[in-house]
Amino acid sequence: MRKNLGSKGREISDDDRAEVLRLYADFEDADPDLSKVLRNDEFGYWTVTVERPMLDENGKPVVDRKGNPKPDSKKRDTENVPFTYGGSTVGAAGEREVVQAYFEAEVQPHVPDAWVNWAKSKVGYEIPFTRHFYKYVPPRPLAEIDADLEKQVAKILDLLREVEA
Repeated sequence: MRKNLGSKGREISDDDRAEVLRLYADFEDADPDLSKVLRNDEFGYWTVTVERPMLDENGKPVVDRKGNPKPDSKKRDTENVPFTYGGSTVGAAGEREVVQAYFEAEVQPHVPDAWVNWAKSKVGYEIPFTRHFYKYVPPRPLAEIDADLEKQVAKILDLLREVEA
């Protein structure tokens, strides 16, 4: 295998490859929990930089010679805004409208003095398997967990008694 990038390098067994090919070939009859068709824009997002103003000792924004607030690099943040945010289907072409809607709904209520630095926005794509295929499995009942813990504590106490004897 070539050098891994993060934890993305995984080998697929021959049986798993065969299962993927079977799902692809039988897509019309496939289980929707195992196989889905998604549009390209469902994988895309914009990474936008959110700036906040630098403040002077009186808590007032510091401005440049044009009267624009200077950004404080320590307060700088980024947000990943999905192409499909708010039901949008415009993809990469409608960046300003979708990002502005996201910013007004998700960012501005928490930091009203923030703004988007449009010059630093980037486009990215990812395949979020968890978002599309995750199934919630509730935890075991508390009584069952307590019973298992009591068994383990009993084992530990027995081992300690053996050591003391």
